[in-house]
Amino acid sequence: MNRIVICGDSEDRELTKTLIHAFRKYGTVNDLSDVRSGEDSITGSFAGRCCGFRPYGESGAALFRGNLCVIGAGSQDFLHQPDITTDRIILNTENHDALSVLDGLPLPVVGCSMSGRDTVSLSCLDEDGVLVSLQRSVCTLSGEEIEPCEIKVIPQKPLRYFTLMAVCCALLLCDVPYENGYMF
Repeated sequence: MNRIVICGDSEDRELTKTLIHAFRKYGTVNDLSDVRSGEDSITGSFAGRCCGFRPYGESGAALFRGNLCVIGAGSQDFLHQPDITTDRIILNTENHDALSVLDGLPLPVVGCSMSGRDTVSLSCLDEDGVLVSLQRSVCTLSGEEIEPCEIKVIPQKPLRYFTLMAVCCALLLCDVPYENGYMF
């Protein structure tokens, strides 16, 4: 099981709601700590431990494979929390404050933005969905290497670009099969 930590502006719940919706669709979600029951919304300025995620088909006695931290706009608070460890960070690279704090730290960052320099970007937007472009190889939390590819995403409602990229990347890093794309 993976512990997913989401950091961002407490007034901006789109990322958290979309991640939880996608995790429920493609796996099971346990321990929604710091999320108000029934509302799928976060409390406080630090989003805290959002959920434990286990892909469908994985046994109930799943091994803890690692942690994933998703950092949206306007947050670097997680870096000052001594009890938080992470194996991967999905970062909105337009969050320059977080980038400066992360600079020089030995934390593996998967950058997401509309820039061709980032690991995850968008390559096509049309009425049928979005193509999320994985521009470099990444290693999932279980150790599988994913080569550069494009992943079809069909959003169920309009979402910001970073939300589309971050949720797709989180599913990919948590070993949710991507070959047929995602719908969330």
